[in-house]
Amino acid sequence: MRASDVLIAFSLRRYREETVRLGRLFHEAGGQLVVITDSEDAPLASIATSLIRVRTGSASYADSPTPVAAVCHLLSALTTASAKGARRRLAERDRLVARLGLYGPETPRPRTEEDA
Repeated sequence: MRASDVLIAFSLRRYREETVRLGRLFHEAGGQLVVITDSEDAPLASIATSLIRVRTGSASYADSPTPVAAVCHLLSALTTASAKGARRRLAERDRLVARLGLYGPETPRPRTEEDA
């Protein structure tokens, strides 16, 4: 991991433990942590290299996903523009995910007519 590696963590109200653990591991490994959250008091806010706070409040009882989607779209466009070394970063992400044990063994997908 290099200091130029960046992890973008979406950590919104209810703050999933997997996201918090992954963010902390990435930060400890020396990467830059960008946190998109709804509060400056979010668990990863204090270690974020960059903190992007989105207002998710809405007229309804449910939080609005629109600001999060807009930030995601913008960041994906910026990331795509600088994809040098993406394969290595994906491999490191896979290593961290395996270390956290987030997923069970992969099950094969059902065969379809297109597979024949």
